[in-house]
Amino acid sequence: MERSSTALVAAVGVDTRKVVQTFAALISSPAEPPITRADLIGTKPAWEMYTSELAGPTGLLAKVAHAHHVRLPTLRFHLLLDRQGFEPLEDVRTTDEFMAAWYQVFLIVRALITESHCVLGCFPGARKALSQALVLAFQLLARPQDRIVQVVAAQGNQASPECAASPTGDRSHSHVAEMPFLRVQDLPCSGEALKTSNLLAAIQPRRHHRREPTIEFQVDRNHRVVSVAVNGRNLWPNRLGIRLRRRDLALWLHLAELRRGHGSATQAASRASFRANSFPVATSSLQCTQLSSFGSTQLQALAADRLAVPSISHPRSLPCRCCFREATELSAFVPEQDRDLPEEYVRQAMSRIKRALIEFGLSLSDLEAVRFRGAGVRPNTAYGLHMDPSRIIIRRVSP
Repeated sequence: MERSSTALVAAVGVDTRKVVQTFAALISSPAEPPITRADLIGTKPAWEMYTSELAGPTGLLAKVAHAHHVRLPTLRFHLLLDRQGFEPLEDVRTTDEFMAAWYQVFLIVRALITESHCVLGCFPGARKALSQALVLAFQLLARPQDRIVQVVAAQGNQASPECAASPTGDRSHSHVAEMPFLRVQDLPCSGEALKTSNLLAAIQPRRHHRREPTIEFQVDRNHRVVSVAVNGRNLWPNRLGIRLRRRDLALWLHLAELRRGHGSATQAASRASFRANSFPVATSSLQCTQLSSFGSTQLQALAADRLAVPSISHPRSLPCRCCFREATELSAFVPEQDRDLPEEYVRQAMSRIKRALIEFGLSLSDLEAVRFRGAGVRPNTAYGLHMDPSRIIIRRVSP
């Protein structure tokens, strides 16, 4: 798509009249730039309405364009999926449905802003949850030229969709109003504070009760990772665009197995001796000793790192030698061409997993628990999971 183009992104409901009325007002308004692309977002009922009444050469949107003598924009409908990315959303009512809808709207708006010179947002007939998700995405991403608009109809104007499609029946009864919203990019804050990853992590529902998250790995007979779920939701694989490398998953699984066997050297060594995706791992007979075995220098550095140790009052969150490994001990997971610098690769894998968990919608506290992290100072940094071993589940499944 040309960078000079204007895209319309609309969160829609099932009211055909409102969708047609908004579309007609926007493409016929002399004050608005010509719209070259229209992306509609909605649940399964809205998609059924779109396919049966709006789409196609004989649909109402094509009739609107023909009636106003303008070229029909490129149309696309984005069907919202559940948080696992497999089933279409029938409605948006629960917290999980809110979060799933919000993140998909964010991805769509981000793509349109990258590809288009100007993006117009609107929400004809959409649920409040979808309207709020669209506004929030614009707040985080919008440039000065991007706007949110609403078509305001005159009181008592209840024209049918067919009447709204006519060039004379609706234009005089509605007008386009621009809605103000806060653009985060215009705030006088540091670039680090306004990083999208920081903002995404902050936009999470806050729960009144705190419980450590659960992570579940499903592995096949060859100990290859089949799926990863956090708090019962599939992180990988999914259809939400979140990607993880198999080699990173194998490394994560290895450190999770070590952590799950915390306190039992025999058990930990046994679980460490898997062969996943041709990544053999050398077992270790190291005994479980507390963090003091890293030495006083590393201990002082770790105590000063607020992210490395969530709480000194919970001994289970402190790293120990039985379930943490230095980068050189993890070289079996590093590609052959990168084995001269194993620590660099391990840190990159750690960042990739963190990025995926942020996109998945985890709160910062849950994210820091389930991902593996470093402890100590370079060059003696060790990597592992800080979470409660009982919250790690590794399940073998048949192909």
